[in-house]
Amino acid sequence: MIMIDKKEIDITDPALLLSHDILGGTVRDNILVIIKPDVRRQNIAAVRSALAAAIGYLDPAELNAEVSASLNGFPEDAKHEAARQYPDMLADNYTSSFRKGLVITSGDAFMMPLRHNLKMILAPEETLSPAHYLNSVTHIPLEKIPASLDQPESFRYMITCHEIAHSWGCDEPRADMTAAILTRRAYGSSAASTAMADIRAVDAIWTARAASQPSALQSSFKKSLKKYGWKCVEANDRVAAMPDEKIENMSLSDIFACQSEIFSDDIRPAFILGAMLAEVAGPGKKKKSDMQSLVTDAENLERHVRQVNKSTTLHDVAARYTLATRRLSMTPSTYART
Repeated sequence: MIMIDKKEIDITDPALLLSHDILGGTVRDNILVIIKPDVRRQNIAAVRSALAAAIGYLDPAELNAEVSASLNGFPEDAKHEAARQYPDMLADNYTSSFRKGLVITSGDAFMMPLRHNLKMILAPEETLSPAHYLNSVTHIPLEKIPASLDQPESFRYMITCHEIAHSWGCDEPRADMTAAILTRRAYGSSAASTAMADIRAVDAIWTARAASQPSALQSSFKKSLKKYGWKCVEANDRVAAMPDEKIENMSLSDIFACQSEIFSDDIRPAFILGAMLAEVAGPGKKKKSDMQSLVTDAENLERHVRQVNKSTTLHDVAARYTLATRRLSMTPSTYART
């Protein structure tokens, strides 16, 4: 199903964002197109044609001439086809791509600079859940990770809103905060954002552990820690702490104002804890076999920090990390109560 009406997209409506194969319209004067994974999998040409149809006034020839894409988000057959037709697709650098209009995805793989102030979002997979995210961080088998949420569609809605927030210029913590507010308003619960905060906490400490150890990927881990860090945990926790009345009374302008929220870029607490975790549990991004081992390592880390360091900031971050691992190891009802 394709929605083509040139009207403002109501991003506060989860059913609207999640039910269309291709959704085209405007948000804050930006042309926005959201495409589901099964549509984008067809091939590059199919995506472009659908995109042209969705926004109405660009014909496929013009669209093809303007597109420059990173192809990592597509299956191998689509990559080969695109490489054959468009050998110079990676010519534009990131900066010029952002000026022209950047396609934001639920990963970092796909960029498509276009004219006409157009942004395209590749929606998350239908099956995406917090468990998939945690698996990507810890490599704990999916079958050993609790479902985490009773309503997984709320997590997909939050991811979609996160990417929409990027198209407004939000960085990672501000995109998280914007998405958390929209999701809490839509579902009347902070379950999805609390689960996200907990996984962000695990991701931050595990990334810091890897960044603290010499390796060929050390600089990449440090960049990731600076990009997300503990500030994404803080962003989701701030929304969870907001009174219901404040959330319900926020206008879209109020939500857009999250772009001015202040977050600390100090990665030292997470980095120090990551190095300590390497001492307690071993170096690198070592795989875990089950959730209990994740919890045990966190509890040992918190105990170790309290014994060797007097910093209340480190104590607080370590305690929050332990809380995250404990909640993630429990049943979906754990988040339903948050």
